[in-house]
Amino acid sequence: LRNSALSAEDKQLIEMRGIQYIKHYASETFETLGTEVGFSIKIYEDNSKIFLYEGCIDWIGKMTVKEGSQYITYLTVMDHKSESRVSNIYSFNNQVMGYIVASGATYFVYNYFGLQQTKTSSECFRREAFRFRTAQLNNWKKSLLHWFHKIYEDKEFQRSWHCEGKYGICRY
Repeated sequence: LRNSALSAEDKQLIEMRGIQYIKHYASETFETLGTEVGFSIKIYEDNSKIFLYEGCIDWIGKMTVKEGSQYITYLTVMDHKSESRVSNIYSFNNQVMGYIVASGATYFVYNYFGLQQTKTSSECFRREAFRFRTAQLNNWKKSLLHWFHKIYEDKEFQRSWHCEGKYGICRY
């Protein structure tokens, strides 16, 4: 933060939230297997083309979940999201599905890190975990392949006129 263009007040808030974050999750039992893990998976190949899906996973590890009277450990991927206002991200999106398929993980977790000045530390840190059925992941792959072929055939990226996200209308 020392060499950033942030104001002194913003730097102080981020440093304070970082310390609060460490204290908030101090008793957590997640096991880290990797951070900033890049991947490239082949979605399709024929004699003339190969379609790859690529990304970089913020965190991959093991998360233990209580199911009934048992504790079960699952491979999990996590994406860190800073936010200046509380807003949940739609779970059935390309990033989430791609990370699950690429990693073979069972769970996806959004790790929200709040930068709101008026919130207490416990209000600034929250997580949402998602688990998807095989049919949902297969449908995502089928849809992704459809779009890859469409882009390849049309030689241009097709806009989606019905997506809206956290920051308003999506430009794609």
